[in-house]
Amino acid sequence: MRAAIIENGIVQNIIVIADGYEGAVVTGELPVAIGDAFDGTDFFRGGEKVALPQLEEVQPGG
Repeated sequence: MRAAIIENGIVQNIIVIADGYEGAVVTGELPVAIGDAFDGTDFFRGGEKVALPQLEEVQPGG
């Protein structure tokens, strides 16, 4: 599963972990990237919460 390494509230790296790995925050399917902020609960990019794209936002064939 994907996880983020956080330092001082900022994503420093994205890694793949096995169950039980300590020291990383599991991101699941969220499109989290290096440089995103983490407030202890949610990830943010450019001041907006990082979320999964809604089905309406996905273009057919793309």
